[in-house]
Amino acid sequence: MKLSDNKSEKISKKKGKKKNETDISLKVVDKHEDVTTLIHLLQVHQVELEHQNHELRITQEELESSRNKFVNLFDFAPIPYFTLDTNSLIKEVNLGASKMLGVDRKKLVGKHFDSFIPYYEKEKFREFIQTVFNSNEKQSTEVQIINKENQVFTVLLEGLELADDLEPFKKCQLALIDLTEYKKIENSLKNFSEELKTLNATKDKFLSIISHDLRSAFQSLLSPSELLSSQIEDLTQEDIMELSRGLNDNLKNTYGLLENLLNWSTIQRNNHNLTPSKLNLHDEVKGISKNSPKS
Repeated sequence: MKLSDNKSEKISKKKGKKKNETDISLKVVDKHEDVTTLIHLLQVHQVELEHQNHELRITQEELESSRNKFVNLFDFAPIPYFTLDTNSLIKEVNLGASKMLGVDRKKLVGKHFDSFIPYYEKEKFREFIQTVFNSNEKQSTEVQIINKENQVFTVLLEGLELADDLEPFKKCQLALIDLTEYKKIENSLKNFSEELKTLNATKDKFLSIISHDLRSAFQSLLSPSELLSSQIEDLTQEDIMELSRGLNDNLKNTYGLLENLLNWSTIQRNNHNLTPSKLNLHDEVKGISKNSPKS
């Protein structure tokens, strides 16, 4: 009985040993499959990371290209541009602004923009900057600026606050449009307008004088001609001759007046050729006084 029990115990020990060996083999196989799966997952993840890295490089290159284009546009824009903070300190400046102020760009950065504004315009400029930072819309105003060579420019300032969440401080962009030539033309037009008003007033006065002289001349013609036409039968030969001589003198004077007007008109059109000649001023004045019509 003891022998059979020992036998049974040995058989069950052998069976247990075989079972343990089988379990260990299965565990090794499972671990091998897990490692293979993990390696596969890591490889897939690596491919995804490489793809994402490639896309990031492309995006970075595009951003760098866009930045370079913006910098070129900002630097070489024909209109002077500034970037200012709330204290009017210059943070950025382009080549056009540097040229207008006559100061190197590097030396402009960090300077107060209102140092280039005349004292009588400073308060106006400060109010303008405050309005720019208190508004979401573009603001504009006209001021004068003085460059390094003490040249004065009349400019139109256009300002707009820059919205940038990455920047800790507020900034605005300022554009300067030179109105100096425009103002010169505007002043020239004003002067020309004033000259035209003066010329028109002179012309009106001149026409009034000419009208008065022509009226007097024709009155001196109407009276004797009316006598000749209505009472010639009652007039003596001597009366007729006297009236005729008077009419002839008056007609000569009127014709001379018209000649003078024609000469004046020619001079006004710059079509007159000057031909100097000698004359006796005393005789000319005496002749005018003698032949002038009596009012």
